[in-house]
Amino acid sequence: MPVVCCSVESRMFCTVQYGAGRNSGLDHGLALFSQLVCNKIFLLNFIRTLEQRCDFLARDKVNVASLICIALHTRLDYLTELVHTHCCIDH
Repeated sequence: MPVVCCSVESRMFCTVQYGAGRNSGLDHGLALFSQLVCNKIFLLNFIRTLEQRCDFLARDKVNVASLICIALHTRLDYLTELVHTHCCIDH
């Protein structure tokens, strides 16, 4: 099970530590998912799809929002644009 750790010294978040051995398939999958997160259409549709689920609780929304913010902490301009787009479309 991958664990995300925060490295204060390098101010980098997204250090992934694996169990016994490193899995190159997991590395490839994370790289592909990272590309999808940087795709505005995908990310907005992903968020909308999660929010439409009746079993998606407020706690789950907070957790997903936190993880998205962590993943995009180096691209705050993109994150801000996503928030404005999402709020303007939904309200």
